[in-house]
Amino acid sequence: VKERGNTLDPELVEAETEPRIIKVMQGGGGEFDTITKAIESVPSGNTKREILKTCQI
Repeated sequence: VKERGNTLDPELVEAETEPRIIKVMQGGGGEFDTITKAIESVPSGNTKREILKTCQI
């Protein structure tokens, strides 16, 4: 994104800067134990990239 920052829409560049990675692991060990809870943690109207990473035990 940084390399193409001058050719991309400024809102897209802002959204891609420092994405949040949310770990989901059933049974514990992640930030959330269900995908639903992880999705519900994203604020309404969010403009940043949120990545849900599912992990196996």
